[in-house]
Amino acid sequence: MINLKKAFFLFLGLAYAGGLFAANSITLVSPNSGVNLTSGQKAHIHWTFSGYPDSTPVRIVLWQNGVKKGEIATNIPIRSGQYTAGNGGFMWTVGDYEGGTAAAGCGYSINVRVQETSGESSMSSLPFCIVGQGQGSIVVSAPNGGEKYSLGSQKEIRWTSSGLTGNVRIRLRLPGEGMDRAIATSVPISEGKFLWKVGDLLDPHPDLTGPKSGLKIVVQTLSGDFSDESDGTFEVVSASIPIIIQPRVSNWIKVQSPVDGASFQRIGDCDIAWTFSDSLKGKKAKLLLLKSGGGTQMVIEPQLPLNIDDYHWNIPGADALPAGDYRVRLQSLDHPGVFGDSGLFKITAYVHQLAPKYTFTPVITNKGRYHVHRDSNNVFIMAPEGLEIPDPGPSCCRLGWTNRCEDEWNINWIYRSHLALNVSKIPASASVVSARLTWTTSGGNPTAIRLFKLTAPWDGDWKTLFSIPCTEIGLNHPTQLRDAVREWVQQPGKNYGLVLVGADESMNCSHAKKSIHILCDLKLEVETQLTVVD
Repeated sequence: MINLKKAFFLFLGLAYAGGLFAANSITLVSPNSGVNLTSGQKAHIHWTFSGYPDSTPVRIVLWQNGVKKGEIATNIPIRSGQYTAGNGGFMWTVGDYEGGTAAAGCGYSINVRVQETSGESSMSSLPFCIVGQGQGSIVVSAPNGGEKYSLGSQKEIRWTSSGLTGNVRIRLRLPGEGMDRAIATSVPISEGKFLWKVGDLLDPHPDLTGPKSGLKIVVQTLSGDFSDESDGTFEVVSASIPIIIQPRVSNWIKVQSPVDGASFQRIGDCDIAWTFSDSLKGKKAKLLLLKSGGGTQMVIEPQLPLNIDDYHWNIPGADALPAGDYRVRLQSLDHPGVFGDSGLFKITAYVHQLAPKYTFTPVITNKGRYHVHRDSNNVFIMAPEGLEIPDPGPSCCRLGWTNRCEDEWNINWIYRSHLALNVSKIPASASVVSARLTWTTSGGNPTAIRLFKLTAPWDGDWKTLFSIPCTEIGLNHPTQLRDAVREWVQQPGKNYGLVLVGADESMNCSHAKKSIHILCDLKLEVETQLTVVD
């Protein structure tokens, strides 16, 4: 069996090298069947692809009954870091699209398309419904209390529904048992009935072999959002003919991994390995994921050749699989009574770190004032009436001073710049790692530039910009600017902006006639970390 497996992978390698599988493709995995998704909840849009680089952008579009509703997302990489090779996805808030929210209804489908020219695309194979909280209903009508069904007879389980599409699962509820037993795993909800051979149950539950009372039928959507059960209980009574139990054959399957205590993350990988009896060579089996109590959580593979010995399972996301304790079961298709179970292992939520970067362009407001100075006493005094100098250019900061010496007076102008910065697009849950202010320069450079964080609102008046409370932030100490951005993200109401000041504002005629610093192309660059849980 090992040589056969090596030969299989050698064939794959040669096939890819020869271009046999070189064609580009993208295939939507979920939602890709007639399910019901609840508006406002999270649903994982998942696809597989081949032939495209991981950075290839895709867009996701919501349609209803053949009419485009809007784009859910654009410029999404076909595979981001949290997915294994050939897989991609997007966590969708059900109903949301750019420019609106889809109303409750049916006929919805998802299209994922590669954005490049002639890019491949894939559409949901069956439409799904979006339902609001509490919308939609299922009502079990038979059995609904008081019936007596003979073991082995054919009886219809019936139900009615409204506002729902897709499939339902049917279960038998026994008194005193905490877990229902499976009768059927996927029946179209629109059929409204299922013919049951009374007593037959799906693996891993054994069939009923004798009378039982206090029973109920449960019909539930695959998403688990909507269900109903019999109002009263019914009975299963003895059959009129004996039940023949076929003897077991000497076949066996042993699942070697996962072992007891193993742990895996969603959107991660799990290697499943097994051995089996020679009598099953060339046969196939289905691979199931079982809950810790024994019920089937999902079918991983409906048909799997036993000869391959192991299987690489890409664990799905939160929309398909809750975190919890599970086992895998490998069950022979030819002999349903022959199966092997793994040890009890744990599947945990997928937690990963993103490191988004942001660049902000400040809104610049330059303000100036003038002083007058008598040479006789060599003291600068601000004119009582004051004077605001017009903004010389709002696209750049203007810092420093100019003067004009005359016989009796110096007329001196001082400039400062206010920077308004809106950092609201940084999520409050993100951690600010670093922040820095950058610019290009021109003009006569002063010896230094000083940066201040305002601690009170600025009213826009030129006078208050020269007197408003503030705290100095050292340009050579980026941690202080980082801490200021952190405060703005957590407490937006304290984001009063920054002020840039030319360090030399002590003017006299012994100075040069002008010491102006022009700062253009100002940018605030912020690096963050964000913890994401699938």
